[in-house]
Amino acid sequence: MKIKKCVQKVIGRSIFDSRGIPTVEIDLKTTIGTVRASCPSGASTGSQEALELRDGDSSNCMGKSVQKALIGVEELANSLISTDMHITDQEAIDKHMIELDGTKNKSRVGANSILPMSICFARLGAKYMQMQEWVYLQSLMQRSDMKSCASCSSTAPNLKCALINSQRSKHLPNGSVLVSNTEIDSELKESTKKKEDSGEKEKSNDEKKPNDSEQNEKEEKGSEQNKKVKEDLESEKKETGEKKDSESEKKEADKRKAKEEDADKKSKQKEELKTEKTCKDALLKKKQKPTIPKIFFNIINGGRHADNGLFVQEIMVSFDGHTPYNVLTSASEFIWALKSIVKKKYKLTGVGDEGGFAPPISSLEEGLDLIQEAAKASGITPSIALDVAASEFYKDGKYNIGWKTKDKYVSRFEMIDYYVKIINKYKVAMIEDPFDEKDYEGWEVFMKEANTLGTKVVGDDLIVTNPELIKKAGEEKLCNVALIKMNQIGTITETIQAVKEARKQGMKVMASHRSGETEDIFLAHLAVGLSADYLKAGSLCRTERVSKYNELVRIFEKFSIDTI
Repeated sequence: MKIKKCVQKVIGRSIFDSRGIPTVEIDLKTTIGTVRASCPSGASTGSQEALELRDGDSSNCMGKSVQKALIGVEELANSLISTDMHITDQEAIDKHMIELDGTKNKSRVGANSILPMSICFARLGAKYMQMQEWVYLQSLMQRSDMKSCASCSSTAPNLKCALINSQRSKHLPNGSVLVSNTEIDSELKESTKKKEDSGEKEKSNDEKKPNDSEQNEKEEKGSEQNKKVKEDLESEKKETGEKKDSESEKKEADKRKAKEEDADKKSKQKEELKTEKTCKDALLKKKQKPTIPKIFFNIINGGRHADNGLFVQEIMVSFDGHTPYNVLTSASEFIWALKSIVKKKYKLTGVGDEGGFAPPISSLEEGLDLIQEAAKASGITPSIALDVAASEFYKDGKYNIGWKTKDKYVSRFEMIDYYVKIINKYKVAMIEDPFDEKDYEGWEVFMKEANTLGTKVVGDDLIVTNPELIKKAGEEKLCNVALIKMNQIGTITETIQAVKEARKQGMKVMASHRSGETEDIFLAHLAVGLSADYLKAGSLCRTERVSKYNELVRIFEKFSIDTI
């Protein structure tokens, strides 16, 4: 089904994320139902991420409002609903939006308008194919013809359909935008009118229908009249001969032409159905069991995510389990044990941006000691991971590990020695962003040390979900786990390309949320559909985090039911 025959209305609106900051949400109202998606936002960001377009007006939400991005939604909608693209052609749709933006980092239209539109079409494709979203994403991942659609040059493309059509667009309260597909609206109105006219005609015919006795009487009279008319016609035929031959030939020619046009129309419809069937067959090919990623829960927040003295951003834990529900049960029991300890020690149990506790600690060791105490109290021993977010405290070749308390600058080699000490003492399984995104020497040297210790090194700011940067990191052996954040790159297609490049480089994949999240649960389907090895979506606290984990339970349950 083509976009212009399916999408009726596009609504772009400003909503608020989990930190109370405006973000973009989009609704696609279509002939097969409505889909919705929203865009998350990060606090600790890499310098090469796709641009999150904001207004910069300090009088409106501290400059964080998104009216410019909503204008971008309006432009995208006007362009897309004019195209002949199929709603399941995710690559073409995303490429179209990238070319429409025309910049390397999506700064003209805004990644925060492009991403929710991309997710909406992925959801619409899944709905059209009658698939769960993770299955549809898995199928997109398996398409052999998925080509690169890396961001193009800064030259804006010449797309006539990109112009905002005032007849289609309307501005709603609170800055929301509505773009209507006037062509499909007209067709629907015409179709409705025909149905109404047809209904009125049938009703009129029913009212005029005679009773049985009247009908019999009319039939008898009609029979006599028909007999007389027949005799008159035969007589007239003999007299006039074949005067109407030319008219008959013309009618026959008109009939033949109509038949040819009808056959041509049916042929085109048949070809479209054949194309759709081929597409669906390709998508259904190789359907696999869902791969449930290993979850890392951010249970102690620091860095930019909490107002305490912890210089690293996250202390995470992971648990073993046969099902997502088993894992969440272990996490719940562990977190309650930790809460009791934190309350006893610090007299408060406040949480940070991602739902983890934010006790007034001033060192990493103090936080890791709390984890060990909770493990002892709960009887559950987790794997431990850290997100250092070192770019946040890197300056002039030094790392200020006391940036939140009292300045203490150390070199990259002192950082490496410190990490080795922490790994050995606390059995840390994974460290994310241990160095600044440009400190390639630090990454390379630490990777060698980490490999000998069996610790994974995760690249986030280093690679920003960009296939080219992932390739560089893989070839130079800077990290062995690629963190995947959709809004860093801006489209589903490019996210898939990033995962494929990570696999090509022999890396593991970790799907990730952002600190400013919404209630959108698409991340859970992305993690499963792209067969991510790991997932982090915050603590088992705050609904915008827990909703993703609960969706994993539903995905696993649905598959189990379908295979019984």
